[in-house]
Amino acid sequence: MKPHTTSQKQLFQSGGMTCAACVRRVELALKAVDGVKDAVVNLTTARATVIHGPKWVGVEVLKKSVSDAGYEFLGVFGTTQEDPAEAARALVEKGWPAKSLPTVRTISNILRNL
Repeated sequence: MKPHTTSQKQLFQSGGMTCAACVRRVELALKAVDGVKDAVVNLTTARATVIHGPKWVGVEVLKKSVSDAGYEFLGVFGTTQEDPAEAARALVEKGWPAKSLPTVRTISNILRNL
């Protein structure tokens, strides 16, 4: 009798995607990672959901996989990393003109270096 293996879910934010082809590339990159059973990426929310088994290589390899595909790994949900979109909204509320705001990529890089 086979032991019952449970799947686990990992959610993270991904950036730099502009179309369905981008989503497909990120999904394929994630599915190629050892231990990943499935990956679904939502273009609108920039949210990626990865289903993996108990034995998998971890978040750092997911991050590298997304980066190697040419996209951004913006952080795992549930961690204390600040949301770049929320940071942009806060800047607008403080009076920054929206059209002069840096890109999400720039904001996330600034937040990583704080």
